[in-house]
Amino acid sequence: MTDYIKFEKNGLILVYPPDKMIAYLIKKNQTSHIDLNDILEIMVKSGIVYGIDEQSIREFINSQKKEKKIRIAVGKVMKPERWDEFEYFVNLNRKITPEIDSNKKIDFKELNIIENVIWEQVLVRRKKTTEGINGKNILGEEIPFEIMKKEFPQGENTKISDDNEDLLLSAINGAVYLKNGKIHVTSDYYIDGNIDYNTGNIVFVGNLTVKGDIKEGFSVQAGGNIHVEGTVEKSNVECGGNLIVKQGLIGSPLSKVIVKKDCRSGYLENVKIECDGNIFVEKHINHCLIKAGKKVFVGEENKKFGRIVGGKITAGEMISANEIGNQYNTKTYIELTLNPFLKRKIEKIYQNLKKLSHEKKSIKII
Repeated sequence: MTDYIKFEKNGLILVYPPDKMIAYLIKKNQTSHIDLNDILEIMVKSGIVYGIDEQSIREFINSQKKEKKIRIAVGKVMKPERWDEFEYFVNLNRKITPEIDSNKKIDFKELNIIENVIWEQVLVRRKKTTEGINGKNILGEEIPFEIMKKEFPQGENTKISDDNEDLLLSAINGAVYLKNGKIHVTSDYYIDGNIDYNTGNIVFVGNLTVKGDIKEGFSVQAGGNIHVEGTVEKSNVECGGNLIVKQGLIGSPLSKVIVKKDCRSGYLENVKIECDGNIFVEKHINHCLIKAGKKVFVGEENKKFGRIVGGKITAGEMISANEIGNQYNTKTYIELTLNPFLKRKIEKIYQNLKKLSHEKKSIKII
């Protein structure tokens, strides 16, 4: 008890620790009589005013033993406020199950394997589970309760909200996943194989890499770049960035490819494609309906290829190929014009202006 605070009076010793949460009264061996006034005086001197155990003091006075130690006061222990429960707003244990529509039909192409999140979307909320209660020491001093918060399982590309420290947010657009007990968000998603019935249709806000093919009848939407190692087979593709298809694209009357930046492919066959930027094709374009905001290049790197046969190619700046058409007089349309997408916007604005002008004429001035 060397670090205890000590007070003495007529053979009585009162001690309490530095935290001031408990006090003991000790009588020495030679003390034969205990006086209540001495106890009161030593307690006043020590400043003890809270948690006094009157019953123990009475027993101490009436005791006939020559040496005794009793607890005469105890403080009220502070109860911390606890925030140790998490509410999750994303599915981290996604099960691959097909969707069932309103007609109770199962759609095996809609498996929803990716849990998409956007920038500053709430991932987890920390919840208060225990109210805090202030404590009080034996000197009557208030002890404010502590606030104890469980640490977020924060991983890569997540952040604590600037406005609310109990919210964990996504720092990017991407896919959320759980790894080693931490929540992470990635802007790049990899499919180690084909997009088919094992994956279902894909919707992803970031960059997508497909190691195999996009099989016929499946659709892919990505907010960023799409890189396909194999072939795109009669599928609908929407790409918010650059589209790269190592082998080639094969289209159908029911499929369409939309690219917001540039498109690169080994070949294009029967594809309906709208590309805001440039289109680069290594081998050939056969029977395609193509609109490019900028340029179309075919066979630029290899002069053995570079043929456009059939279909219609429209570009805003340039169309370059080693050969256009064939000896069989297959109809092949080539058109250089104002950026077709800009042209469409201008036409829409013009239609809106006409509508406003018509409405203005119909307004009666009162």
